[in-house]
Amino acid sequence: MHFLLSPITDHLSPFPLLYQGPLIESYGMCNLGILESDLVDSCNAQTLSIQDVFTGAMANYPNVGFANLNSKADTTQMAFYAAIAATEPTDPDSPEALTEDEYENEVRKKTNDCSSLPIWLSPTYFGRRNNQT
Repeated sequence: MHFLLSPITDHLSPFPLLYQGPLIESYGMCNLGILESDLVDSCNAQTLSIQDVFTGAMANYPNVGFANLNSKADTTQMAFYAAIAATEPTDPDSPEALTEDEYENEVRKKTNDCSSLPIWLSPTYFGRRNNQT
């Protein structure tokens, strides 16, 4: 088995509701030829999420183990969430910002969603800050 450790924290990081689909479509992802046909349909409908892309990759590569590293309360991602919620059209039910506990709960929900896949390795939580430079 091969192993992929993704430095992309967005797979687990929460986004305001209804934001990801329009953003992914506006970046032109739908027509790059890198998405499976069912994901292209979701992309064109502006309902595709980064989580859908990762889950699709995991399903398409069953001999590759996937894992992400993410902090319990990534202050950079939390600030990004707040900036999106304040400046972009999102679902009115999305909070304007997330507390550290809310952020961690959202990450844990996404972790639980992936845990049913045999190739998913539970993420390691490290500290409370994003130290990527």
